[in-house]
Amino acid sequence: MRKITIFIWFLSIFSVAQEVEKKSLIFKEIGFNSSFLKKQSQNVIYNIKDLRWTNKIDQDNDGYDRSRKLEFNPDVSNGSATIYANIYYKLSSSTRYVFYKKTGNIGISGNTNRYYSVDINSLNRGIYDFRIDLVDANTKVVKDFENANSKAILNDERFEKTSEDPTQQTFNITSASWTNIVDNDKDGYRSSGRLVFRPSVSSGTATVYARIYRKLYNSNNYSLYKTTNNFSISSVASNSYNIDIGGANGELARGIYDFRIDLFKSGSTSIKATRGPSNDPDLNDERFEKTSEDPTQQTFNITSASWTNIVDNDKDGYRSSGRLVFRPSVSSGTATVYARIYRKLYNSNNYSLYKTTNNFSISSVASNSYNIDIGGANGELARGIYDFRIDLFKSGSTSIKATRGPSNDPDLNDERFEKTSEDNSNNTNCIFVKDTDAFKATKNNIEIVLENSKTLKGFQFDVEIPIGFTFQIPDLKKSPLLDNFQVSGSYINSNTIRIIAFSLNNAVISTNKQSLLTLPIYIDKSVTEGKYQIPITNKIISDVNNDNIASNCTADGTVTVKSGIQGDVNSDLVVNILDILGVVDHIFGNTPSNFNSALADLNTDNTINVLDILEIQDIILGSNTSSKSTINHSKTDLNYLFIKDLTVSPDSNNKLEIKLKNNNIIKGMQFDVELPSGVTFNPSDIESTTRLDGFNVSSNKLSGNTYRVLIFSLTSKTLPVGDGTILKLPISISSDISLDTYPITFTKVTLSNTNNVNVASTPETIGNIIINTLSNYELEKNFSFLVFPNPAKDNITITSSFEINKVEVYSLLGKRVIESTTTKSINIKKLSNAIYFVKVITKRGSAIKRFVKQ
Repeated sequence: MRKITIFIWFLSIFSVAQEVEKKSLIFKEIGFNSSFLKKQSQNVIYNIKDLRWTNKIDQDNDGYDRSRKLEFNPDVSNGSATIYANIYYKLSSSTRYVFYKKTGNIGISGNTNRYYSVDINSLNRGIYDFRIDLVDANTKVVKDFENANSKAILNDERFEKTSEDPTQQTFNITSASWTNIVDNDKDGYRSSGRLVFRPSVSSGTATVYARIYRKLYNSNNYSLYKTTNNFSISSVASNSYNIDIGGANGELARGIYDFRIDLFKSGSTSIKATRGPSNDPDLNDERFEKTSEDPTQQTFNITSASWTNIVDNDKDGYRSSGRLVFRPSVSSGTATVYARIYRKLYNSNNYSLYKTTNNFSISSVASNSYNIDIGGANGELARGIYDFRIDLFKSGSTSIKATRGPSNDPDLNDERFEKTSEDNSNNTNCIFVKDTDAFKATKNNIEIVLENSKTLKGFQFDVEIPIGFTFQIPDLKKSPLLDNFQVSGSYINSNTIRIIAFSLNNAVISTNKQSLLTLPIYIDKSVTEGKYQIPITNKIISDVNNDNIASNCTADGTVTVKSGIQGDVNSDLVVNILDILGVVDHIFGNTPSNFNSALADLNTDNTINVLDILEIQDIILGSNTSSKSTINHSKTDLNYLFIKDLTVSPDSNNKLEIKLKNNNIIKGMQFDVELPSGVTFNPSDIESTTRLDGFNVSSNKLSGNTYRVLIFSLTSKTLPVGDGTILKLPISISSDISLDTYPITFTKVTLSNTNNVNVASTPETIGNIIINTLSNYELEKNFSFLVFPNPAKDNITITSSFEINKVEVYSLLGKRVIESTTTKSINIKKLSNAIYFVKVITKRGSAIKRFVKQ
């Protein structure tokens, strides 16, 4: 054991001696006295424990870095010391190191095991060796060093400048096409053509050249046709380069050719991009022939068509006549020709001959024109939108030499004509205020009307508002006539509003006389009763040709101001129960003769319903909805009506339960319900449940089998959040009613919260009246079916104990969305995600189940 210990000690001494000897030789090589090493061994030993390179940047991936970090791990055998490092470099082929960089002072201690870094960059392209000296910051004596001889990591390191290390570029030829094709004899074989291609580089710019190769289509071997000069490209793929093929540029014998384009960087023969027949049809099967094989022939052309002398008396965009001017020419010499003019309605496929011209002479001068009058005395055209075609023939021939039509000339497409009798200049195009009554201390809907005998594209006008009349721009209401129009308004002075309307999708306003806009105007109580004119001035009414065709109106609109009280619908100057009853009569279609709709529509939504009743009730009871605490209503709150499923037999009497699910407190409601044919109901027999204690319930038949129900409280009682039956409708089932399942849905539903706001939501479920001769128990026992999967995504499968005749799928609103006789699988992919009801019909009756579409 002792011998082994002595041997290990000897090896350690030998290793240290070798390291000291190595360092001594290296220092001697660079001119340092090695005596300091002995001093180190006697006192404190400094050491560069490790070296490594990090953060290498080589953008062009050529093995030469633009920058790196040299990281070193200095150490001292005991105690602590302050040192710095000097970095030297040399080309690998050189013998002398050059100073590169000095670090800042670094504090080290024994076994710190910490790395410090030096940025190495800005070196010319080359292969370098490096040396690092560890220097005592106090004595300036080198304590340790490493170089290319002692550490391989400092040997043969490749660097280059940033300018020599560009981001790697990729090249592409995005397309190829042909222009300037010369085919004199029109045989499909060109004698020359210009090959246009679009080369690009991923970033920056590059100087490149291209080689064009060609081969016969049935050959496997390409041969070089031409090499281009150098040219510059960028990342803009739309930039093009072209080269002429054939003719004087190098004739090609008659044949079918394939072409290939190879792209090279300037000075290089390495292909950077290529394009050929396999990825571009314009380089495949291109027909060429020699110039001697492509003799010149006369070719004919109609270079343009246009219209002059247009007659449109009524400025409606439809002309009664016009002169069609076209410019025919021949490639060389002169020719005697004639033309045939054809016309068709724009939505037809068949042209009919309109007129044939006399013979006339043409030459190669394309500016020479010929014209023919269309419409009017030359042959009237009924009002419509027409396409025209011009065919050119050589005299004595019926072979078409040239043609021009809608596909290559917009002036022959969608041309509007009408008969002379339809082109009348006496037309009215006017905007005015509709005469109306208005009331003080309330908002009144002042209606602006458009009367136009021409199709319109837009308009602009000013409205002068009398003193005491107040209008807020955001209150401006469009009629459905302007659904596709942008409408804006602004005060141009204290009492004048300018209104502009136009369409961003070329919508137009057809001839009509109807409401255009509504201005909800508040009339102050200080305004004197009487008649007030509201003039429309500075009118601009544009037709489809952007011409102003505004005409003078016969008179300005008149607003007759009267005294009135909001909610005083019978105009007796008192708001009381009589006004509520008048609104109730109006809702049920029995409008009183003294009914004032302007004072009844308290929330100015142009609809008189239970919300207005509740507003009047608040006035009577002294409530003020604006002073109440705000109740936030979420769009996801559920407030809806539905019926409880009812299975009945023909020739029976039953009660249909109407249920209300409400997540908000409800103050009143109004709705319409339509019962199936064969189900009758007397509105006076309607029954309310305890949920509606303290509420007035009214019902009336509207038309057919549709009934309207109105529910509110004269004491402002509210219906708390809940889910349960609110009404029972005694119904009679006729003896001849069809055995079926009838979904019952509600329409025009208004559920008012305590702020008199409609919070009705889409129902999650609907109920059904099921007409069947079986009892519920018998139906369950004798007729059942399965729907699976449920929920479903793409398809549902239905199985039944009886043969299924038909399957119907309904939405929650009762709309039938699918009808099928296939029961194995029903495709529901096109349905929106929601709850649906599937109705299965058999000889024994029908039944309904619910499923979810995901």
